Amino acid sequence: MTRKQIEMAESKLDIFNLTEDEERTYQELRCREMINSIMIYHNIKRPYNETTHEFDKYLNTYVSSLGAERVLELVREQQADFAKAEVQVGVYTDHEGCTYNSCAWHDD
Repeated sequence: MTRKQIEMAESKLDIFNLTEDEERTYQELRCREMINSIMIYHNIKRPYNETTHEFDKYLNTYVSSLGAERVLELVREQQADFAKAEVQVGVYTDHEGCTYNSCAWHDD
């Protein structure tokens, strides 16, 4: 899912009054956002190490709540979608000198 697709799906949820199924959907959307962020700032292979079978530390919360199998499915889906994206490095620098990257999705 692209950033816009994730935002559109989130906008359909009332995050203050979620059913159990909606809560799971919301957690999956948040997980997708984290996966995208990891790939934007590191690389496409970083969310999951195929050799050690370990997730990036930023996904541990989602592994606990969604399960490793589901998070791995989301990682693989996002990696496939990320092939339609271009990372733009250093698009913004804040007042403390931290630089930020962005992602342009070709189908957005």
